[in-house]
Amino acid sequence: MSREIARETYRAHNMKATPQRLAVVDELVGDISHPTADEIARRVMAKMQGVSLSTIYKTLNELVDLGLVKRLEGRGNGNEAAHFDPHTNFHGHVHCKKCGRIVDFEISDGYKDGIAKVEKALAVEIESMHVEFVGKCRTCQ
Repeated sequence: MSREIARETYRAHNMKATPQRLAVVDELVGDISHPTADEIARRVMAKMQGVSLSTIYKTLNELVDLGLVKRLEGRGNGNEAAHFDPHTNFHGHVHCKKCGRIVDFEISDGYKDGIAKVEKALAVEIESMHVEFVGKCRTCQ
């Protein structure tokens, strides 16, 4: 995702690319830390006065609905907050259940054959798939 892609996507859906929406986008572009909504809100509010928490949450939901961002549900460590990933290409995640850190990893193209086999065997059309490994990172072990 980029600021320009977000602008074009909003425009294509007859939505305005407001400064508040773009501020949220700017905080996500290139961020590999998988921030929570609260983390994004803190960063946006520090840079833009007058933006409300509800606007930031609404914008994050819009970005997910528009396919520009993935929502990753929280796991373990007492923090069940959702995390947001601006990388919508197919990849997997390793999630530390103790500290909550999420790290991306690439998945080889061989997965496409597996999806086709499942679709044929079960007579379904798979629309999305998420690969996640949950454990403890090296620091938390």
